[in-house]
Amino acid sequence: TDAHRTLRPWINVLANPDFGSQVSEVGTGYTWAGNSRLNQLTGWSNDPVGDAGGETFHLQDLRSGDLWSVGAGAAAADVPYRIEHGQGLTTLRHRRGDIDVQATWCVDPDASVKQVRIVLANRGARAQSLRLIGVFEWVIGALRSDRQSVRTAFARLALPDASARQIDALLATQCDGHAGFGNSTAFVVLQREGADGRPGVATLADWTCDRRECF
Repeated sequence: TDAHRTLRPWINVLANPDFGSQVSEVGTGYTWAGNSRLNQLTGWSNDPVGDAGGETFHLQDLRSGDLWSVGAGAAAADVPYRIEHGQGLTTLRHRRGDIDVQATWCVDPDASVKQVRIVLANRGARAQSLRLIGVFEWVIGALRSDRQSVRTAFARLALPDASARQIDALLATQCDGHAGFGNSTAFVVLQREGADGRPGVATLADWTCDRRECF
């Protein structure tokens, strides 16, 4: 058995009436809009052993090249993970070397928005150079084959306030309307928060839709 895994698989369903997501005990999961079966934004797998979710987050040490998962799934760090499922929230914590990692998932009670907040704290004396990697397997339909008609794009958007700040976004649009979701667009937005809690500018270093290139 995997020492990092709980004795039994668990998921937490985070949802409002029109939008939702599930998060497992190892930090994987998927997201839907409107209908959890017919309009999966990211892929779902009914496999309690493999837990191949459609969304994963990884960290990489840019000095050593070492890569590990935010959750205790594939590529997990060889450290204990702490999992907390609560009403409206799921939080995973672990410490690898001098880095404390905390990841929290939640869904807005009204809007069709999910937030994943990842907090990194360096407990050592040496500066760290890390990269955060998100992997999203778009579906925007009922079957994984529906991804074949999804088109992706990068956009730099201005926030609708007086701050004049811009945010980087990845857009995924379903071009096939046979199931009623044509021209529906899902998005991933990156925002950085400083140690003082104030939002800052975060830019995507790179992105790809080529699975081979990613891995």
